[in-house]
Amino acid sequence: MNAFAMVLKNDLRRMGSHGLRLALYIFMSVVAIAAAVFMSSLAKTAGNIAVVSSPVAKPPYAELSPDVSSSVELTPVGIPYAGLPLFAQIDTDYLNITELQAIPPLSDLVSGRYDAVLCLNENGELKIATIKGDAYREMIASIVSDPGSFDIGQLETRKPGTNICGFLMMFVLMQGITMTLLFGEDIEHQQIKRVVASPVSLVGYVGAHACFGFLFLLIPVMVILAVADLVFAVNIGLSLTKYLFIMTLLSCLASCLAMLLVSVIRSFESTSMVGSSVVILTSVLAGSFFPTTQSCSVFDTVLQALPQKALLSLADALEQNQAIGQWGGWALYLCVLTLVFLVATVLKVRHDYIRG
Repeated sequence: MNAFAMVLKNDLRRMGSHGLRLALYIFMSVVAIAAAVFMSSLAKTAGNIAVVSSPVAKPPYAELSPDVSSSVELTPVGIPYAGLPLFAQIDTDYLNITELQAIPPLSDLVSGRYDAVLCLNENGELKIATIKGDAYREMIASIVSDPGSFDIGQLETRKPGTNICGFLMMFVLMQGITMTLLFGEDIEHQQIKRVVASPVSLVGYVGAHACFGFLFLLIPVMVILAVADLVFAVNIGLSLTKYLFIMTLLSCLASCLAMLLVSVIRSFESTSMVGSSVVILTSVLAGSFFPTTQSCSVFDTVLQALPQKALLSLADALEQNQAIGQWGGWALYLCVLTLVFLVATVLKVRHDYIRG
């Protein structure tokens, strides 16, 4: 316990020279919350749709992914191909439509720029490409063929609390890497060799660094959320107690994951580059900024294992006031994963600097 307190106190003292990093984190957290609140206030639509004006010879992305390019089992009534561009034949307020001259790259669907791509083949049949599954594909076909029968209330959209958690998630995970700066300095400057050679407990040493990162991630976010809720009366979707629970899990996960990455890569700059890239990619795929569903079972199984996916599911369940049986598994999964990261860090440091 003495070792833990000593290292934690030393980290607090050393962090004084890195105040700019903390200020940047606070600024980005404010921006993330503001963006999430703004997105939640926008009028609901069924999606952003890219419409290819000219007929195509084959379904889009058929050579890349049959699941993405699957066709609907109908030719929508009211928009048969009659020489007019498809864009001019779609009349609905439920879709944000962008007219294109060619099929956009599949990356535009993955990044969320478009939710679906619509085009007609040479026989006048509607082709809808999307990564959001067959149910979404059928919904778009229904809106295009008969807009009057669609009820915008049927849309399953995220509530403000889940949106805010999603926007904050990537920034907290990335900032977790920044908060391992002091641990990274110890490794790069070989100070860790002196630590492990001293009577200081290795578990206490690693735990103190992880706790330091956890506190510096959690406290600023909770202060910002409290100010938004209590001072400016912003609709943040969840109670501060629920946010404290969610952000505690997220901050613990971010800190321990970053510690593991630094201990493996042994360079803070390299860890920052690699870790940030991984966090951005996995957060986008997990639906950090927009909800996604996949029709490819293998890919979907991989995505379900991402901690970001579990955190979003947890936030959504809490916002819907579901019983603990509905979200307890996700919370347990995040706790176990965090513990695995922390134990792996201790074992890696022990192997490199004691047994090595």
